[in-house]
Amino acid sequence: MWASSLTWNISAAKREGESDGLGMLGLNSFSVAGSGNSAAIACLFSLLLSAKAIAADVDLRGAAALADIYRGSFTRWDLNHNGTLEDQEIDYVIQDPSIKGPYAAALAAIKVYRRSHSDLSAFTIDDLNLFESEAVLNKQGKALLALHTKLCKRLSGDPPVLFARQLPHIDGIKQGNTGDCYLLATIGGLAYHDPERLASMFSRNSDGSYAVSFPGQEPIAVPAPTDGEIAAYTDAGPDGYWLHVIEKAYGVYKDKQGKHPEVVDSVIHGGSGGGAIMFVTGNACVRYPTSATDIEEIRRQLYEALSNKRVVNTGTPSHCLTVLGYDTASDTITIWNPWGSSSYYKPAMQKMVNGVFTMPLPDFMHNFVSILVEKNRRATAEDYKNLKRSKKLHP
Repeated sequence: MWASSLTWNISAAKREGESDGLGMLGLNSFSVAGSGNSAAIACLFSLLLSAKAIAADVDLRGAAALADIYRGSFTRWDLNHNGTLEDQEIDYVIQDPSIKGPYAAALAAIKVYRRSHSDLSAFTIDDLNLFESEAVLNKQGKALLALHTKLCKRLSGDPPVLFARQLPHIDGIKQGNTGDCYLLATIGGLAYHDPERLASMFSRNSDGSYAVSFPGQEPIAVPAPTDGEIAAYTDAGPDGYWLHVIEKAYGVYKDKQGKHPEVVDSVIHGGSGGGAIMFVTGNACVRYPTSATDIEEIRRQLYEALSNKRVVNTGTPSHCLTVLGYDTASDTITIWNPWGSSSYYKPAMQKMVNGVFTMPLPDFMHNFVSILVEKNRRATAEDYKNLKRSKKLHP
């Protein structure tokens, strides 16, 4: 009776879309009660409780292992041996290529956590205990454990090569808890429209480091990214570590005064989507504010730029995205958000699929601030001035 009830209910649940909680196990309240077997109900809830207990046990064991990593590594990471782990020390140590796997993920978890908790004082070894009692994680411990699990998964899934698929692709990029949307939109747009042009900027040096040649600039040499850097910053997922390399090269250029021990930190606190287009491509960029530009001109600029594999960025007041396409027949625009997620993007009132959404151009004109269009000529100092002037006149 129990077996037949289970079989019946799997198909019934598919037909009826039942979701009373039991349906998650292929059962529903009718089939369980209808079986006339009270033991079945007890068995079911026993299974549920057991599953929760197993998950809790796994969490505790994972947290204990993470706490062991922190206890065993703290002295090595505390470079000045003052008993605290300061942000600058984290930034130096995260560049150490000998720190790998779960140890690198543990260090990166601290960095990512502190990035969104800037009011915290430097961590002591007691701050990294993770437990408030023998079998209970504290709030910070739960957050660090979740980050560590996520970052270990990232490291295990990212191939240790520059280009895993011969050329850079947009589909693996996912912006993390960083303010580098302006750069990711530009690089993502170039990877989508003209991946060969982007790939041509990379070369490998004899010592294993890489050189990135931004147009009009001297090549910038950067080492292959460490596990800690891959875990701590935005990456291109299974596409290889090319995004880390170019972002760090841009950081070297941007942090000329050496204010950041880890130069990528100079990149992740905001910037100009138009300025990024000019630096990465070497070409001029013109800004067309939607509040001051006729829709016909916007259509013309979109068609001309995208037909010629040029980058077109766009943005809402606090976020930069890039344009993938414009369909003249339907008058719709397709946009990619560097988040790379399949969530709802409220400023555009659009559901995304891996960061991508399509909307009518008239609606775009109401919800987006401007388009930033790469031109077929070299950028000049005047172009940078015009970009700033346009943003000041039409924010």
